Amino acid sequence: MSIQIPNMQADIEKDKRMAIATLKYGVTAACADSITEVLINLEDGTCDYAELIPILEEIEREDWFCYFDDNGSGGMPHPDPGRNTSFRWWARKAIDNIRENSQFESTSVIHRALKSNNTHMIESTLEYLKSQLLIIR
Repeated sequence: MSIQIPNMQADIEKDKRMAIATLKYGVTAACADSITEVLINLEDGTCDYAELIPILEEIEREDWFCYFDDNGSGGMPHPDPGRNTSFRWWARKAIDNIRENSQFESTSVIHRALKSNNTHMIESTLEYLKSQLLIIR
């Protein structure tokens, strides 16, 4: 598994746009599922997408979101009132991590890929670096 260097910058921008869109949807729909999707990837603390901070601050302010039950008897997903949750602490942690990581900004596309929100991109970049070390040896 390797990553194509020319596409890395485009992949980073696509990942950033997807994270923003997913969080915005989570806020407008009060959908914990969408917010969780992004926060799980932010959990490792390497991401430096400063563009996520305003949305994460909104999540922190809104505080309560609802998971959706999509396993109903063939119906559309609907809010599950028994599964309301707060992301206040998780959003704050992500904001703090992004701010800290932004201090170590680099123009290197490999460095930026390693600080993306996409776990697969990070893994692919590490595999690429590993393959380059094997070639050098």
